[in-house]
Amino acid sequence: MPAKQTFNLSAFADRLIAEKRKLDLAWTIKNMIGLQSISVDLRIALEACDALAFSLDTPMNQPAEFRETSEAALMSYIVLLYARAAKTSSEERKQFDPLPYLNDAEKIVHKELCDLRDRAVAHYGTGGSYVGNWVREIAVLEVEGITVRTGALSRRQIIDRHLIARAKTQIERVIEIVDPIVAQRIAGVMEALNVEAKADPEFYKEVHAHPLNVTLFLGNAESVVEMQNTPDGGRNRGAFGHSG
Repeated sequence: MPAKQTFNLSAFADRLIAEKRKLDLAWTIKNMIGLQSISVDLRIALEACDALAFSLDTPMNQPAEFRETSEAALMSYIVLLYARAAKTSSEERKQFDPLPYLNDAEKIVHKELCDLRDRAVAHYGTGGSYVGNWVREIAVLEVEGITVRTGALSRRQIIDRHLIARAKTQIERVIEIVDPIVAQRIAGVMEALNVEAKADPEFYKEVHAHPLNVTLFLGNAESVVEMQNTPDGGRNRGAFGHSG
């Protein structure tokens, strides 16, 4: 059995773009990895929902302040990851818009989570359409006999179990939407590579110029084993026609 080889298609696509060659192929690769990245964000957000639920339901010998801070951080992390995946865009990753696939109730939760990101987590605010008390701050005047003092009161949301439940359901729904599209994009990359390989018998050499050490990329051998033990090997398998 021949030894398994892995090649860095992202580096290959970057080179094609820099050289202004085979741009359709290059962007087919780039768009696939961008959408796959969105799917990964959503899965991490889902894991954070489970971790937060476990923390809330499991007695732990930790100071209350530590638990409250950790749980609040997880809740903000869930909001950030969902909005990053389902709304925001950047120079390095195209936006994915799930709204055409969502029903009216799901659109409300989508807006709620995105408002929290935009108007409470990433930037100061009370959370837009979020109906809870993420942050409330007021000025007060305190009078006690002849003593008068001014000051401020601040109330910050520590946890919202109902929001966590809504977020988890929403994340699961968007994963259902994204995953079939990711599979189509991966199949599209395979098809595009096969077209190039059939047109040019030497094409494989261009891809082979970008070998990848998967263990080094993932950081440890255990991650490689975990990837290989997933149902699809952590990626969609195909029949990229090449030699060597």
